Amino acid sequence: MVIFRKIFVLLFLVILTGCSASGIKYQDLVQTELNGQSEIIVYRKSQLAASGGCYRVNVDGKEIGILANGGYLRKTVDPGKHTVSIVLRKGLDLEVETIKDTKSYIEYTIGVSNMSVFPIGTISVVNMGWDVALVDTPKDHGLKTVMNLRESLKTHTCMSE
Repeated sequence: MVIFRKIFVLLFLVILTGCSASGIKYQDLVQTELNGQSEIIVYRKSQLAASGGCYRVNVDGKEIGILANGGYLRKTVDPGKHTVSIVLRKGLDLEVETIKDTKSYIEYTIGVSNMSVFPIGTISVVNMGWDVALVDTPKDHGLKTVMNLRESLKTHTCMSE
């Protein structure tokens, strides 16, 4: 029985790894001049919470890609106000003011807000709530965080996408 549990856990972790971003590391990108434009970088740290989920990201109502665990997406835009959205049941929006020749870093965070476990005989029922947010992070923090993340693919498929 113990060996079965170990195999199950290992298989589960391998499946979740397939839901992680697999593109080029941000630190390996050839950085180019923005030439009067701005760039919005939406990223998600690698974490166990909701690691099997991928989320469609829109900038100004147009999809820029699907954000995977431990990944980032980039979009070049004109300087000014823009709306960054994660497409959820309700939708999650953040208005950002971009500046000429500057990059804006937006973090998508996911955390467990509450969890209840109800034992029913030999099984348990788990009920969880999630806190999700889009956060306009300071440039230094955003750049440091995104450096080791990988680009999310435009057609990524995950368990909850």
